[in-house]
Amino acid sequence: MDDLDPWRKALQPFAELRDIFKSFERYLIPGSAQPLGVAVSGGGDSVALLCLLRLWGKRPLEVFCVDHGLNPQSVGWCAQVEALAERLGHSVTRLDWIGDKPATGIQAAARQARHGLMADAARGKDIEVLCLGHNRDDILEASLMRDMGSSVGAPEMWAPSPVWPQGRGVFIYRPLLNVPRQSLRDWLTAIGVGWVDDPANENPKYLRSRARAELTGCEPAASKVPDMPINISELLSVPQTLGWAGVITIDTGYFESLPQAAAHKVVAAAMVSAGGGARLPRSDSVAAIITGLKRGEVGPFVLSGARLIRRGNTILIGREPGDMTRRAVSPLMLAPAAAAMWDGRFEVRAGACPVTIMAVQGHKGALSEADLARYLQVPAGLRGALPVVKMRSETGNRLVLLSEPDNSDGVTLRSWVALRFLYALGQVANEYDLLRRL
Repeated sequence: MDDLDPWRKALQPFAELRDIFKSFERYLIPGSAQPLGVAVSGGGDSVALLCLLRLWGKRPLEVFCVDHGLNPQSVGWCAQVEALAERLGHSVTRLDWIGDKPATGIQAAARQARHGLMADAARGKDIEVLCLGHNRDDILEASLMRDMGSSVGAPEMWAPSPVWPQGRGVFIYRPLLNVPRQSLRDWLTAIGVGWVDDPANENPKYLRSRARAELTGCEPAASKVPDMPINISELLSVPQTLGWAGVITIDTGYFESLPQAAAHKVVAAAMVSAGGGARLPRSDSVAAIITGLKRGEVGPFVLSGARLIRRGNTILIGREPGDMTRRAVSPLMLAPAAAAMWDGRFEVRAGACPVTIMAVQGHKGALSEADLARYLQVPAGLRGALPVVKMRSETGNRLVLLSEPDNSDGVTLRSWVALRFLYALGQVANEYDLLRRL
């Protein structure tokens, strides 16, 4: 499809849509050969986003369409998306949510499944940015849903993928957050592009549908959460000597100077990152830790599978070994050249031989002298959660605390803890920041 002039002319009445192209230039790298992922359900929001990105025309696009299998018409909806994407000259990947569906909480489960499927597919295609069609109405609906008792978060313009570990290294970009839903549909009507309306969006048994109905015809102002500036250089100004072990080290003095909201963000992000879990901890539990730290308590504080301790001018956050025991975290066995995440913290890739990764707890006596020295660098309460890799050698199996070039036999072991923590604190704010490779 080459002649897009009618699409451009149809934008004239919509100032907020014309501003979208400034957002594209600010958050995305024009001219990059790396594809952008675009989530398209067939609804008006995502269809409009796809058309706007096509009109921008400065990046190859990979369209992801998820069939949740919740409506008999969904196969046809996916077919419409495929036809539109192909008409616009873009590749399409269809993803199916297969398996049993929960009897309750179906929308939350579908959202989780959708993000997981798209994140896995994006990483498989070396796509780091996934564009979503959330708009201003979604912000208002989410705010009202929270007033109704939901824990749903507010959509952000740029954020790490909300699923873990599938979403590691994938970022979500929502360029339409300042645009009303009706403007998107009016523009699509003007350019003759259709969309589908999912009946679930009108079903009053779902909280979002009730919030949407209540807001119909209203123009409330979107609430803006004040920025909470966190100086990462000061927060992490103490030596980061334990990053290899999945331990975050924070400067106590700077942390104590933070306002409550910023301190809450730091503790919540650190605990979920070091614990390897997928869900942020409860607000009241985070507040209790902050109160204890500001009273001078040294811990340990245990939350979200992580342990936080205070040692002089540093706060250390690592995995809680006892939680691993309670959850019976299993060893991970990998075939040659295979890769996987272990315990939500470490990404392991095998070399020419099979390997097994497991917690060091119970295996300290099998470590080499060099590995034992590294083991002893870690505070005693965090040591048991360290990973060891069991690999074959000429003399039989041997245990390696962490793979090093001189003893790994091609095995690589990468901790995601520090990166995840930095991502959660907004250290990647656009695609340009990805070039820095924190």
